Amino acid sequence: AQMSIEIGDFGDHPLRWWKRFIVRSTWLHQALLLALFYGLWVLFVHFLSTTFITYFLGTPNSRLQDINDVLYSNQVTLIGLGSILFIFFLCLLNPITSTQFSHTFNRDRFEHSFIPGFLRGATMTGLLILSFIVAGVYRYLGYFIQFSAVPLDIANVIFRMLALTVMAYSEEFIFRHKMVRYFQGNLPTWLAAQWIAILYCGIKLLQFDLGLMDLISLYLLSLSLFYRARREGNFEMGAGYWAACLVILQPIASLPVFGNEFSGTLIVKPSTIHLSNEFRIVTGGSGGPLGSIAFQLLLILDLLRSMLRTRSSDESQLESPRRAPEKS
Repeated sequence: AQMSIEIGDFGDHPLRWWKRFIVRSTWLHQALLLALFYGLWVLFVHFLSTTFITYFLGTPNSRLQDINDVLYSNQVTLIGLGSILFIFFLCLLNPITSTQFSHTFNRDRFEHSFIPGFLRGATMTGLLILSFIVAGVYRYLGYFIQFSAVPLDIANVIFRMLALTVMAYSEEFIFRHKMVRYFQGNLPTWLAAQWIAILYCGIKLLQFDLGLMDLISLYLLSLSLFYRARREGNFEMGAGYWAACLVILQPIASLPVFGNEFSGTLIVKPSTIHLSNEFRIVTGGSGGPLGSIAFQLLLILDLLRSMLRTRSSDESQLESPRRAPEKS
């Protein structure tokens, strides 16, 4: 339900106006409830995972540090599994919810949007890592997979790739599809992008132990993916782009993601020569490139590019009805 704001409403006391705004804004209630339920679901999955791991590993000789290490090593996998289960339950609750299975996955959109987005994200992230290696900031130490345990190592890498892809795809559906539909037409585009970015960063704080630079990167990422989804008309393009960034960084290059480490196919580590604070800020240091200024600059450039393309597209749509009578 959309709310019309009359000019006389601004003459009232600001608290009364905000109270009336919140009461009338059904779309805002729906968006906040979706974010709230997803946040509670994240906490529930974390609590359930901790309980199971403690139950199966809890012996008289086990230490709390061992349980934390197992939980930490499987954190990304559990978050990916929890995100896809949340989407599954949303579809099962239809018609209580407006989510249908056909909304979550479409083969044509997957082929024409997700795969090209994945290729673009993989190219950008690969060039970023390669530039760091050429500059001497990162070092390539070889490959991790051993010939004596090839099937097990490859299965572990593929499983981590699927977990990261599922996490990126599911959360893009939540924040760049469901959330956008709630805010669309009720708030200006730039304000809706801010709301969604704040909610997205709040969920990430529940999932991972993030620093300030990581939050800045996630905020810029949310804005970039928002305008990309608005320009493309679907969330799959941005989901493929973000999934490729995560897959190339961790399962392929073995670099940390949100402070979570994993030994993937290739071993790329920060050079021990560049340990100054300036190089750590530029490259992310031991925390990984996601919290680096270099990655943030790429996000800013992508954001500006998406905003300019979206603006030109909107202007062309506004001008097309005016030109129609002239042609006739």
